[in-house]
Amino acid sequence: AKAGVPCSLTYVDAPGGKLEAVNVDFGNAAELARAGVSVGFNTDDGITDSRFFIRNAAMAMRYGLPRDEALRSLTLNPAKHIELDHRIGSLRPGKDADFIVLDGDPFSVYTRVQQTYIEGHKVFDFGDPADRKFALGGEGSRGNGTIHLCCAEAD
Repeated sequence: AKAGVPCSLTYVDAPGGKLEAVNVDFGNAAELARAGVSVGFNTDDGITDSRFFIRNAAMAMRYGLPRDEALRSLTLNPAKHIELDHRIGSLRPGKDADFIVLDGDPFSVYTRVQQTYIEGHKVFDFGDPADRKFALGGEGSRGNGTIHLCCAEAD
């Protein structure tokens, strides 16, 4: 903390799939934050479901990370870590305005993404049947049998 070095934690990429995650300690984030370290979460798996990414912060909360710090660990802190907080990480005039609209608590497993905005433009709306078919696990997620976000046909 004294050196101002941030820490980005990888808790869950592919549950049960990585040897280095066998003895994971979900209390590390809380301990680092109490010491004054800027904590963020990351994944090194390009296709991991984003619900696991948010679950990292939720698990850290169960082990003592304050809720406001958990939210920052998913938003502003990582943006600062990569020196892009002038563009991303929070909603402010002049920033990119990449954000999601949820139907509940961001740390609840029951919460769904309702809308997604990139640079202030809506790119996904769960209320739109055409968009809904791309919602992983959502109504009609298989659509016409094509597996989206992958490279194979279900037929």
